[in-house]
Amino acid sequence: MRKLLFYMPPVYLAGRPLYPARLIQALCLAILFIGFIIQPLQASTELRSSPNPDFDGSGVVDFPDFLKFISKFGARQGDEKYESKFDLDGDNEIGFPDFLSFARYFGKVVPLAEGVMNTTLVNLCSGSTAVPNPELVLLIADCNTLLGLKNELVGDASLNWSADIDINTWDRVTLEDSRVTKLNLQNGNLTGKIPPELGNLTKLQELSLSNNKLSGTIPSELGNLANLKRLVLWGNDLTGSIPPELGSLTYLQVLVLNRNKLSGTIPSELGNLANLKKLILWGNDLTGSIPPELNSLTNLQELILSGNKLTSSIPPELGNLANLQEMVLTNNQLTGSIPPELGNLANLKRLSLNRNQLTGDIPMQLVNLAKLEQLNLAGNNKLTVCLPPDDESKRKWVDNRPGMVAKWYVFAKIPYGVTDEIVNKSIRLFGLQNTQIAFRWAGIKNTSDQNYKKALDYQSQVLKLNPDPIVTAHTYYELGYNHKMLRNWDEAIKAFERCIALESIIPPGHRKIAVAYYELGLGYLRTHDTPKAIQTWKKLLNRYNKESQLYTRERKNVDREMWFLPKAIYQIFRLSKNQREANLYFNKLQQEWPESHQFRNAQQRLEFLELINYKWE
Repeated sequence: MRKLLFYMPPVYLAGRPLYPARLIQALCLAILFIGFIIQPLQASTELRSSPNPDFDGSGVVDFPDFLKFISKFGARQGDEKYESKFDLDGDNEIGFPDFLSFARYFGKVVPLAEGVMNTTLVNLCSGSTAVPNPELVLLIADCNTLLGLKNELVGDASLNWSADIDINTWDRVTLEDSRVTKLNLQNGNLTGKIPPELGNLTKLQELSLSNNKLSGTIPSELGNLANLKRLVLWGNDLTGSIPPELGSLTYLQVLVLNRNKLSGTIPSELGNLANLKKLILWGNDLTGSIPPELNSLTNLQELILSGNKLTSSIPPELGNLANLQEMVLTNNQLTGSIPPELGNLANLKRLSLNRNQLTGDIPMQLVNLAKLEQLNLAGNNKLTVCLPPDDESKRKWVDNRPGMVAKWYVFAKIPYGVTDEIVNKSIRLFGLQNTQIAFRWAGIKNTSDQNYKKALDYQSQVLKLNPDPIVTAHTYYELGYNHKMLRNWDEAIKAFERCIALESIIPPGHRKIAVAYYELGLGYLRTHDTPKAIQTWKKLLNRYNKESQLYTRERKNVDREMWFLPKAIYQIFRLSKNQREANLYFNKLQQEWPESHQFRNAQQRLEFLELINYKWE
């Protein structure tokens, strides 16, 4: 200290340099005397009035500030060494009154002066400031944690994180009350591992690292983020188990870990997340059973666990999730029966349990789900149906969902074949219309699965139930299509003819009738009756021309749906041995209407309508 005093620059007083070290020592004593005698001690250690004598921006008025002040003492405005920040009383001279003002703050913690904050944060992050403002110590720790994170991760995300840049301006980082509260690094093509040090961001509320290429495990230290509300890590290559420590995040509302390679069991500790609204874990390799402790998540709205290897039965405790709107357990290895308690989920809109190994009765308590919009139980071949009692409210539920319960019943009996007993029981319990819908839907499903023979059985059953003309026309078309796929052309022709025969008693504009015309023409062509094929397709074109305004008015994208019309025109040209017109039209079709027939403008539509009227009579 003695050397420092001897080598200090001179202090100018009234224009004269003063060097004696004793004068400096006397000034130090004066500061202590004024700071503790003239200014009484205050209970608060934080002063918020101006001026601010924290000249070095450390947050504390201390000896380095005193040295800076002394070096300017005696300077006046206009002098080379005059700086306004040392003129604490604003009288254009750095004199004894300014010294008294400085002495009042000596040893105190003060807020950072305006314009000094950013520089200080830069200095602190780079480690160049030794005595930080205690208010900023935790922010500096956050800063260094993020700099460490940047060193761990590599990717396309252009992050401007640097000790040379104010943390307030860092990309994808949100600060509140001088702490990092949000970190969003999604879609950055980042690689590397999630560093455990992220657990030091104790004020973090949202962490999103989704849709990157991160590997390694989820650090258990993330369980230290006591204020976290959203943890989103989907779409990475994360491995290992889900840390049980995440169960300590009591404020967590969203936990999304889908599309990773996580293994192990679902921690029962997740049942402690009382505020959780979304638990999305699909597309991993999770094993074991669904923890019954999840029944404590009374605020949960979405439970998505599909595409894992979960076993055992569905916990009946899940029936306590009063706010649940979606439960998706698809494509696991769940066994046992569907818990009747799921009928207590009054807000449930979607229930998907398909592609499991469930057995037993489909509980009729599910009819209590008044808000249910989507139910999928397919792929559980050993499910059967517990038939509903004759209860008016349950019957109303069935009537408001045409065919849904009938489908349960019919599909549960599919492995045993269609019998009169099944049909009659379905009609008695669910009504004729719902039974028709159930059998027709079963036929369509088998057609899409290329089980054409089984589809014919269901469609024949629908026709035996004497449905209304529209359902009958649709069923005849579907019947003809399945015969066509089985190369039963004679039966296909009969079915299409019966479909077209209903044209006069059903409202115009039904597309199945028009498609039946086209398929019937193909049938005639396959049976070598070319004149009938041409005649049928001409009727089709005339029919479309007459109803084109109706189609346009009632149906959107009708021209795209009527894919068979240009094909019919081409076939007519070809079969009429007008090969030149056929080739011209075919080329036009390929070049200008490449997607089955979509008009790009009104002119193309006009040309097409002219073709419809082209000598078809």
